Amino acid sequence: MPRLSILHTLRETLNLFLSEWRFFGTIVIGPVLVITGASLIVRLATQTAAGTVLGILTLVVLMFSWVRLAVCCHRFILLGEQPSSFIQGSRWQMRDTWFALYGIAIYLFAWFFMFLAAVGASALSPFLALLPNWLLIPLAALGVIAMWLFFAYLMGRLSLILPATAVDRRPAKDWMDWAWSQSAGNEWPLMFLLGVNPTVGGLLLDPITQTMIQYGNQHAALLASLIYGLAWGLYFIATIFQVAVLSLSLKQISADKPEDNPQSSTAPDLNLQMESPA
Repeated sequence: MPRLSILHTLRETLNLFLSEWRFFGTIVIGPVLVITGASLIVRLATQTAAGTVLGILTLVVLMFSWVRLAVCCHRFILLGEQPSSFIQGSRWQMRDTWFALYGIAIYLFAWFFMFLAAVGASALSPFLALLPNWLLIPLAALGVIAMWLFFAYLMGRLSLILPATAVDRRPAKDWMDWAWSQSAGNEWPLMFLLGVNPTVGGLLLDPITQTMIQYGNQHAALLASLIYGLAWGLYFIATIFQVAVLSLSLKQISADKPEDNPQSSTAPDLNLQMESPA
């Protein structure tokens, strides 16, 4: 099992991001324009009911854009495939459905364990209340950090199914077992790269984008559209970077020795019984 290097993976991701900026910039434009337009429509909605419905539709469009963007990036990085047109890049296929379902399943699985941990903490609360504040506060902080790290651990070990699905190499069954076995030996680097790294990045980026959107809401539609576009552009660029980290993590873990598989630099050989491509 190849050992995954955190610094090497981040450095390779940054190099790829800078060298292929034309491709990444091209595929970002569509989602940015669509979500910016949806944000403007929601802003202009005057009735509460209409605003709620449009807000839900915006989330659906955001989910669609995120999945298509992620799948296109995974296929470009792992297969060298580029959409030949905007229509092809926007076309939803069965692999996208599986990609979305696996993503939802991973989050639900991780949050289920967080829920169990919260229930356990609630059951212990009468006993914890007997402790002095100088001891209770550090214990509570350590508990929150432990839960967050465990969430990151689960995300790191299970997320490898996503790029495998994007390149039509998802396992025919027992995807959790496959993801768990693929990540064995690289648990801690994956926890940082796929769990801690995006969480910290989100904590830094979300206040910036939220402030920009709130600022845009206070100005005319033309200026607001520019601010919305910039905010969503930052969001999708951060998304692409994290998708690239995930792709390169799978590629590095799955790569055979060069003498055994000279084509491993083009696409990972996952050695699986696969479903037929969508």
